[in-house]
Amino acid sequence: MPINPFPQQQQNDYSELLESISKLSLTGSGVSGFRYAKSAEILLPASEESVILGSSNNITREVYLINNSENTVLLSWNDGISVTPIPKELEPGGIFQDWSDGGLELRAFSLNESQLKIWIRSNKPIDYQVGLEEMVPVKVLLYAQTNRDYLQGDYDSYSFDSFGNNLNKLFKSGENLSGYKLFTIAESSPGKELNFTIQSNLFFPIAFQWFDPFELALQGFKIASDILNPENEDLPIGFISRLTREGTWASSINSLTETIKLKPNRCEFMGRFIALNPNIGAYDTAIITSYTPNSTNIYDGGTVTLGGF
Repeated sequence: MPINPFPQQQQNDYSELLESISKLSLTGSGVSGFRYAKSAEILLPASEESVILGSSNNITREVYLINNSENTVLLSWNDGISVTPIPKELEPGGIFQDWSDGGLELRAFSLNESQLKIWIRSNKPIDYQVGLEEMVPVKVLLYAQTNRDYLQGDYDSYSFDSFGNNLNKLFKSGENLSGYKLFTIAESSPGKELNFTIQSNLFFPIAFQWFDPFELALQGFKIASDILNPENEDLPIGFISRLTREGTWASSINSLTETIKLKPNRCEFMGRFIALNPNIGAYDTAIITSYTPNSTNIYDGGTVTLGGF
């Protein structure tokens, strides 16, 4: 190779080459290349959520997570057995980078709703969850209203007075409270556990019990038969307890600092609150006098006020 008679020019060319190389955006590594990529915008609610699921296969995976909110976000890894917090907090505008074999789930937690952006690259198909599933605001409906006048149905009844009295007896409050006996989670994010705060002066423990929807139909047929039979002018007052006869216990609390934890599904979405009724010396259906949605986190449960029986 000819010797450059102009060493200063050679040095300038070398510097220019280094400068050009420094402007290149080199990706990947010499160990493994990436063939698949995926990104997601995440609106993290004020709770802990999974942002990247772990993979059952051994893969090469690179993750970037940017905190685009004004809140600090805490991250942790979950290996399926235990959750390990990541020591460094993700400050506003901060970037977290992780490179692993894909076996760890990445979780994020914030005290306030936070906006995150995530990128992931892998040497194998990304066929697992990246980001959060579509979040559904919690919607609660209350049924079996107490102390109301039930209108006559569209069928012939032997006695309108008996019809109304019987239905009122089914749903009445022993303490003459106005409220509801049945609690329904009409809408929520699939598979998400919800926390409901309780306000009450009732004795502890306070529990929640799901009931089987089939039992609702079965008891409905029995009651309809009772109402339409002239020879039977009385109905049992324990209608809700009859509904929940085959129900399952979901959650209970021993103080107001605890929350009732419910994970509804297609079969378990309606039930009742139960507490000790001193008037009868037994556990009984508690009357729901009000429900207040969660204004801080619309994707979690709100506050249930129980007034009595």
